[in-house]
Amino acid sequence: MVEAQFIDDPLIPRVDVQFSFNARADNGKMLVDAVKALPSRTWNPQDKVWSITGTGTKKHPNDVLECLGFFIDTELDDYWHPVAVPHGAGAYRVYPRFAGYEDVAADIGRGAAWSKAHQSFIVDATDLSDGKRLLVRGLITDVEDQIHDEAHHMLQHPFDDHDPDLIEDLAEVTSQGDQELLDEAAELFGHQREGFGGETHQLRPFQQASAYAVATTRKLVCHDMGAGKTCIALAAVDLMGTQRLLVVCPPIVATNWVAEINQWLSPVFAKTHPDQQPGQFKSAESGPWVRRVATGRKLPDLPEVGSLVVPSSLLQREDVRELIAEFDPDAMIFDEAHEYSTWESQRSIAARELARTLPVGRRFAVTGTPSDSHPGEMANPMAITGQLEARFGSYGNYMQRYTTVDHFGKHKPLKKNLPELAGILRELWVKKTKAELLPHLKGKAHDWRLFDVSTTEYRKAHVEVIDNIIEKVGGIDDTAKMSPGDMEEFADTFGMGVMSPMFRAAGRSKIEPALGVIETLMHQDDSSPLIIFAHHQDVINELHDTLLEETDYEIDVLDGATSADQRGTIVEDFQDGQIDVLIASIKAAGVGVTLTRSHRIVFVEHWWTPGINAQAMDRADRIGQEKLVEVTHMVAVGTFDEQVHNVLARKIDYVDTIDPDADMGESQTMESSINDIITGVIEAAVAKAKREVKKVKK
Repeated sequence: MVEAQFIDDPLIPRVDVQFSFNARADNGKMLVDAVKALPSRTWNPQDKVWSITGTGTKKHPNDVLECLGFFIDTELDDYWHPVAVPHGAGAYRVYPRFAGYEDVAADIGRGAAWSKAHQSFIVDATDLSDGKRLLVRGLITDVEDQIHDEAHHMLQHPFDDHDPDLIEDLAEVTSQGDQELLDEAAELFGHQREGFGGETHQLRPFQQASAYAVATTRKLVCHDMGAGKTCIALAAVDLMGTQRLLVVCPPIVATNWVAEINQWLSPVFAKTHPDQQPGQFKSAESGPWVRRVATGRKLPDLPEVGSLVVPSSLLQREDVRELIAEFDPDAMIFDEAHEYSTWESQRSIAARELARTLPVGRRFAVTGTPSDSHPGEMANPMAITGQLEARFGSYGNYMQRYTTVDHFGKHKPLKKNLPELAGILRELWVKKTKAELLPHLKGKAHDWRLFDVSTTEYRKAHVEVIDNIIEKVGGIDDTAKMSPGDMEEFADTFGMGVMSPMFRAAGRSKIEPALGVIETLMHQDDSSPLIIFAHHQDVINELHDTLLEETDYEIDVLDGATSADQRGTIVEDFQDGQIDVLIASIKAAGVGVTLTRSHRIVFVEHWWTPGINAQAMDRADRIGQEKLVEVTHMVAVGTFDEQVHNVLARKIDYVDTIDPDADMGESQTMESSINDIITGVIEAAVAKAKREVKKVKK
């Protein structure tokens, strides 16, 4: 017995059929095999029903069904051809209906990206229309004029008014700069607004030149990490007279963006809107001209002018999208744009939709690791800036030109066209290595990077430290009676050692972002190995295990457990270029070894004495080192790690910029600052002890 029932859905119509296992079609074939051969069908084991959703474009759906012995009362003419409905800015959902997945995908071309969540293709307007006519055979839509209008708008190239030779010259400026060129650019494009950079920050010549190039035509900022991509992007939006800037970034660097904005852009608004008040509640931490969205916090109130920083992980939240719409930004920066390299991912789609609410020219993408070897990974960052459609016509055209599809359906680079693509990309981005931008620098360059991390483990460690202090003092009664002098004496006696659980927890919280930093640096230059310094053994071990599991790098460890013979072998292998990443203990590897093969150091953890950290840096910065030693310091926001690092940063900044010959060891000021940090925790222990004593008395 064969049964067929039509399910009337204008977007995803289907015919549910049931038949016995040994039923045969009119041609004698097993009916189950004939159904499986249809373009689109699924089996529902619970109801024992086959759902037919696609029969192809060659024969009428009713004819296909009747050939199999399935008869329904409904004529399927109105359900045969694909239908397009709006999905977001510049994008549409295309439902194949009975035309079937494969035939519609072939008609759309390489721009077809399937969404399981919507059971449809998500397709840009430029892959549906050339601005005048629909490009997909038989496509039905109630918004044809809208599709044409959006396609026409996306295909416009807003950069033709600028002299390409001048922009090229600006993008090529490196270390020394060209004052006449900068003066010419300033005359044409204007100066930074009054207040930009505040009283202490000033752009280097190459950064100013890059900012002019980015403000005009080059919307991708792709210099190496540490070259100032953030300040270049902020300078570009300032040159455009931006009043409300939206920054979309990974959650772990949101605090860093707030700090950079307050250094560079907020002083502009301090001049124009000096009476603007800080936000309410937690948002007040960012100052009067910046608001930050964070997981687990109330959404901030919005400033009249200024900046809004939103984690990329929250872009799909409806309330966050509504907040952004209310903010009404007139410029957007998407940081770490390589995170949107997968075209069909929900995060990438959300980023494209958001970016397209602004005109092309006011959307910027920042990444230190652009992929010019796999074209597919560059498509979405260019779509975010609007350069993809303006330069290549559409995503489908771009993928057709620069990729091919293997027999597994995966996009692979079309190598013969990669040189052409490389030439075009050079016209779309500013991209230089740090060696090109800062070749004259020797010694050390420090990059202090703030990371927003989970503080759950850290808060537990804080409780543990307080309980340990109470125990060492002799219990809650003795702790509750501690005077300021007693607390100072305790701090002198036990020192930073009493804080160890908190610093260990802070170190562990940075392992995940450390992996991202390492990947970025290795992508920029895999010819130079990395030295990763940490202090706690469990942090060293977890870093090693994580890198071993998630990367293909040659990794080794130099710590207190390394024997003298092993130590010599590891150093020799490192200097011979056989090790990509060396994870080193600050104390164990901080003396007696030469690691000049590398000029790049990452401190995942620090020792709280500047001299110990300086000794560790000197493993690379010593005789035989011919390059600038680049030191990245990772700071976990919301931990005492942050406070200690602030103290260290002031000391290092003094030594490197004010008095290079100064002693990096302990100083009276340094010791006092560290004691203040310890005393703060002791005071928390005393406060807890007093509360406990009060409870007992009650």
